[in-house]
Amino acid sequence: KELIEESLSPEFDVIKFENLIELFEYVQKQNLSGNLLFSPAFPSFDQYKNYEIRGEHFTELALALNK
Repeated sequence: KELIEESLSPEFDVIKFENLIELFEYVQKQNLSGNLLFSPAFPSFDQYKNYEIRGEHFTELALALNK
């Protein structure tokens, strides 16, 4: 994640999160609106068994934002 931040930060504002829950808490507190793109650069086997479970968790958290 440090390499990605280092590569992108000269052109973009970069905010790192340790997990999806931290990300969605940030989105909710900032009262952001619009489209949310989930594009992980690396697998997260330390947190999820596979990409399908990770995607399902992302969808669950995203849908909860509208409640």
